[in-house]
Amino acid sequence: MTIKLKKSFEIFPNEWQVIELISNHNHDLLPPDQVRFLASYRNISVEDEKRISLLKEANLSVKQIMRVMELEKNVKYGDLPFLQKDIHNFFNKIHQGKLDGDADDLLQFCKCAKDENSCFQFDKEKRLENIFWSPPH
Repeated sequence: MTIKLKKSFEIFPNEWQVIELISNHNHDLLPPDQVRFLASYRNISVEDEKRISLLKEANLSVKQIMRVMELEKNVKYGDLPFLQKDIHNFFNKIHQGKLDGDADDLLQFCKCAKDENSCFQFDKEKRLENIFWSPPH
């Protein structure tokens, strides 16, 4: 699909007008059995996230988790609605959330401890820039 636009200065200077629309595709469409590989078609349900987390706690690798999920759902190899990459992204999202929580915990601790043997400097956006802390002896 191709859309040609023209800026409309006459009535609405911040808007665009469609002057031509060519609706035929400029590439081959994917066959139905490959559409599931598109990012917009891949998702991990909340139930699957819980199961994946549980299997990760049991120290299974991502490849092993995929195989267990295929067996539990009784689907052929490669027919889950998500890929190994999606599981890695899920783990990264969880890890990032924990890091954010750790940083928040540190800042909260710093706010409580700033009066006792410490020096904290914040930038204009109130983000922590420098820290010096000495525990009481």
